[in-house]
Amino acid sequence: MKSFAVDATQILSKYVAASRFDYLPHDVTEQAKLCILDALGCAIGGSTFEPGRIVLKLMTEIGGKPESTLIPSGRRAK
Repeated sequence: MKSFAVDATQILSKYVAASRFDYLPHDVTEQAKLCILDALGCAIGGSTFEPGRIVLKLMTEIGGKPESTLIPSGRRAK
């Protein structure tokens, strides 16, 4: 028996995969842009504190997908 979470995730995934940017209301896309800017601001701001520097150093050392950019250093995960 599937759990509710699995069913809900599949339904949401199918909806998102079938969605097109053009179909989204303007206020939704504007809010999404603000959320992305907020996340970037938090990442940049957080990188100036010791825990953020530790995470950047760790990710530089252990690596990840080569196409991944470490914010805000611009370095790539290796």
